[in-house]
Amino acid sequence: MHKDEMLKLAQTQKLDEGRKYSNDFALGAVGAFAFIAIILMIVYKIIISEHYSDLLGLLIGMVGAFCYGKFVLTSRKYWLFVAVILFLGAGMIFIEMPGL
Repeated sequence: MHKDEMLKLAQTQKLDEGRKYSNDFALGAVGAFAFIAIILMIVYKIIISEHYSDLLGLLIGMVGAFCYGKFVLTSRKYWLFVAVILFLGAGMIFIEMPGL
């Protein structure tokens, strides 16, 4: 490879790494905010003695959606298996919710 080709390849990889880092950071920030918000809502419902299964199902579904996104990016069947299990668990929680 010539010097110019190596420089261009390095610049392209550097841009891709920067974009990947910013995407991972944004996903992590949104996930952490959503996780904290749902946990606070669950604690609130426990304090006022209400059922919190809807929020628990939402939390499990959110983790399942994250796992499905990982499957789409990596094409590893492990992530799809985990996502399906979590979606089924969230569905079971919503089906067995009291008061419906």
